[in-house]
Amino acid sequence: MTGFSAVVVFSIAAVLEAGFPGINFSERPDTTPDGRFGTRCYPSGIESQGEVCQVSFARLIAGPEAYHGRRIALVGYLIDRGGQRALYPSSESLRSGLTIEGVELANVPPAEEYKREDYMKGRGRTGVTGVFDAYFVGLALERLGLLHDVSRIYDASLPLGDLND
Repeated sequence: MTGFSAVVVFSIAAVLEAGFPGINFSERPDTTPDGRFGTRCYPSGIESQGEVCQVSFARLIAGPEAYHGRRIALVGYLIDRGGQRALYPSSESLRSGLTIEGVELANVPPAEEYKREDYMKGRGRTGVTGVFDAYFVGLALERLGLLHDVSRIYDASLPLGDLND
């Protein structure tokens, strides 16, 4: 590291500590929203579920083994073809035919809101909470994994309004 780089790094650290009084940056949290660095995830608020990791598809694709056996909440685009359900990171991914980017769903509660046609055809952002199995590679199609014991499927659309404002 050059002298200039060391000064910049030191300066940024000093500014961060000075700019956030009362925050000790050397302390490590016991819980995080997504379970990073092996921490516990935040409690779900539903007694029987315990902790739920709020995981992005990017983080799940980068390290699926970190979430194996953990209850996670994942947002994507749900497709239901003949009872076989999968969640994809984007509508483009869903339409591309790259099934390896999809997470299959199993043990889904019957007759929930997701039965709306928008969900079944991948037209809306959908949140799913379930236990992740990183070893699952698919039965008929290759998959990133499996969410089983699904406890919640919900509309995760973002009310962003007109982004051109």
